[in-house]
Amino acid sequence: MDERTVRSFEALNRRETPTDALTPRQLRKVRSLARAALADRGIEAAIYADHLKTLDGRTFGLHNLISKCRTSGLPVELWDEVVRLHFDALLDAFPDGADPGVVPADELEANTFVRLQVEEALPRDWHPHYRYVRRIGGGLIELLAHRKDDMVRWLRDEDLEPHGTERLREVGLANVRAVEPDEHVIVEEGKLRFHVVRGESGFIASKLLVLPDLLADVLGRRSWPEGVAVAVPSRYEIAFAPVGPGILGGTAGLWSYAAWACAHRAGPLSPYLYWWRDGRVTQLSYFGPDGNGHLYPNPAYEALVERYDPDGITGAA
Repeated sequence: MDERTVRSFEALNRRETPTDALTPRQLRKVRSLARAALADRGIEAAIYADHLKTLDGRTFGLHNLISKCRTSGLPVELWDEVVRLHFDALLDAFPDGADPGVVPADELEANTFVRLQVEEALPRDWHPHYRYVRRIGGGLIELLAHRKDDMVRWLRDEDLEPHGTERLREVGLANVRAVEPDEHVIVEEGKLRFHVVRGESGFIASKLLVLPDLLADVLGRRSWPEGVAVAVPSRYEIAFAPVGPGILGGTAGLWSYAAWACAHRAGPLSPYLYWWRDGRVTQLSYFGPDGNGHLYPNPAYEALVERYDPDGITGAA
């Protein structure tokens, strides 16, 4: 994992992200072609920044397709053939007419991951099909996802029955632990200091679910009794600052970075700042009706900040 220090949010863009290589017009073209390719096969889908979601619950990531179009050497006008071949291969693995809820047993464990998600992203009628889903706080949830090539699909209760929820959860946690980030960036400017870990995998943010392991890998220490300020602005990154000396600057930086990165990154997840402590997550920030960011009153967190900085949490505004 590469490590570097930067002085601004914009400097983080020095490393290419999954959609940086194409222009906005080219990205719109890929998304449109992908949706049309599925429609030609009788599959209706909604377009998101870096994936398509079908009415039957399947998710088709666009990361690999974007890369194929970019490296094909073909002009944009001929990308429809790249897209057609891409979806032919994907749908050979998941043929039309197959129950999207059925995952082959021999693939389930090897390709199952825990996935961090915001609860509002689930369908309105999700409860009957996702009773196993865990709420970890602050509107964030943990579910299980199966990855095959460029397609990721959330697993439902019936998918878990042959193996058991707890068994697959342990497998999913182990698979997320094994995901290798590409870089560790320290954002530092004056008193503002926090860490960003990111990579090509869409399961980097899910490392919030195994945060002590990530902290040990990055900072050499698993245990932070007073917790960690954390942000998960996209699926491809997680940002954090342990509660301790300098946490006022860390809070201010993460608060701003969460909103900025969620608006600028592929795979947006959450624009909010959170406080992780002993596996429990508390949302610290929100947006008011005026669109401006605010911090929720949180006496416990404020007391910790004031212990390390006499200006207190109000100094972060």
